[in-house]
Amino acid sequence: MADQKNFYSPSFEHIDLKKQKRQTARVRTNTPAKYQFGKDPIRQECLLMDIGSGGIAIQAKTLFYKGDKLTIFFKLNEASLTVEGTVHRVSGKITVITFDQLPERERNIIQKFIDNYYYKDKK
Repeated sequence: MADQKNFYSPSFEHIDLKKQKRQTARVRTNTPAKYQFGKDPIRQECLLMDIGSGGIAIQAKTLFYKGDKLTIFFKLNEASLTVEGTVHRVSGKITVITFDQLPERERNIIQKFIDNYYYKDKK
């Protein structure tokens, strides 16, 4: 029992860069957001669960299907962002969305948010 591991990691919010299976890093978050389904003008509430430069994961009350087109509206560091994406995967209440074409402004804001998260202690 000398090498007993703690089941609950104190850094459960941190996704270690060395363990990333994706080519882009992701950061877990709990940010209120809104989405718009296709051309529907009504915006529904959702929760932004994580974000990376390649896509996001949201939690919403609506059931989505792979290939659905969404527009997501949210704030990062006081900057308002609007991104368009396609549902890549649905797992329970979590919907993973890949960005279609991320504008440079949004890409820079997201990348800065990720960099600040991972490297804030090194500055």
